[in-house]
Amino acid sequence: EHGERYREIRGEWYMRNVKKHNLNFRVRTLAKYGLTLESYDAMLAEQGGACKICGGKPSDRRLMVDHDHETGLVRGLLCNNCNRSAGLVHDRPELLRALADYIESARAMKAVS
Repeated sequence: EHGERYREIRGEWYMRNVKKHNLNFRVRTLAKYGLTLESYDAMLAEQGGACKICGGKPSDRRLMVDHDHETGLVRGLLCNNCNRSAGLVHDRPELLRALADYIESARAMKAVS
């Protein structure tokens, strides 16, 4: 009973404070990369409001700050899929090239058959 009431109260608080909560979270997240809301917006405008890799425009989510894990330098703003892809290959371009070669060779084999 107490758990249900707690979840209800927490849900009500969140709905009343969602904009403030999201703004505070966004400011803290950007600060981690040395960015402000203004510099994020400027970077977004410079990229045409789209992901720096695929060119996709965000629908319901904002673009994520992509950074070099070795240097910490911000590289650009990416959609969730592109950001996760870079992370999954551990920022290793040779793995991406190998993946591209693999996909292209598989397509070439299919075209022959």
